[in-house]
Amino acid sequence: MTDTTSTAAAAREGMRAHTQSGTPAAGTRWGGSPQVSVTGQSSTSYALHVTGAQPGKPFWLVLGQSLSPGWTASAAGIGDLGQPRLVDGYANGWLVTAPNPSFDVTMTWTPQTRVWISLAVSAVALLGCLLLALWPFRRRRANRLDAEPDDQPLPDVISPLARGDGGARPLTVAATAIGTGLLTGLVITPLAGVIVGALTALAFVLQRGRALLRLGAVACLLISAAYVVELQWHYGLPLNGSWPATFSKVATISWLAVGLLAADVVVEMVQRSRGRHGQQGGDAPAGEPAYPEGGC
Repeated sequence: MTDTTSTAAAAREGMRAHTQSGTPAAGTRWGGSPQVSVTGQSSTSYALHVTGAQPGKPFWLVLGQSLSPGWTASAAGIGDLGQPRLVDGYANGWLVTAPNPSFDVTMTWTPQTRVWISLAVSAVALLGCLLLALWPFRRRRANRLDAEPDDQPLPDVISPLARGDGGARPLTVAATAIGTGLLTGLVITPLAGVIVGALTALAFVLQRGRALLRLGAVACLLISAAYVVELQWHYGLPLNGSWPATFSKVATISWLAVGLLAADVVVEMVQRSRGRHGQQGGDAPAGEPAYPEGGC
């Protein structure tokens, strides 16, 4: 794909040598300005063609995006152009000595390679988790008829709206709610700490209080995803190193989802601990004394 506006913008900018849209442009401080056309581009690279250069004379090749060492450039007949330098107070610039009147240049955002590798590793890990979760289940299902009566039962699937195990002691509720709230406030924001602490207390008090933590986390993730999709769809933001910073307004909401899920885990641990203590104490139905094992 050819971007004819990049050539016109480079000539229009003169010695600043970058386009208004942030696509690559060229300029020189020694006289004539080489012209640059974008012959191809993707979300992580640009393919350029430089014309009108004077062999042996240097000029600045500028990428009008914030300076980052993640950008690399190589030119035909030269090779690697080295690390970008700060140009115009913010942009990436390479001082190029033209090998020919016209030659090709490639600019690449190299951190994206690590992103693809990370995504591939995550996909393999997810597949491994699915195999670990499903394969034993299939084996247990095939051997269900041969299972002994005292075999350990299969895990139960519990609805996120299921009732909890009841309330805990007021001191336990207060300590857990304050602890999760303070930790969330330190890691995320004070407001997030207040929200997590309050919902943690309600998770103990209400029969289905834990649903507030679970559904709240889902709601926060949906809000964050909807904001990212809407902004990307409406403005067509460039997919480069500054892309995540564009959505800083919903970063707190995304982290709040993590805090709510962590609080739900803490509530479950407290409730299970209380249940184990109750069993060890020999809780018995009303009117029936609890006897030690082996006699009365």
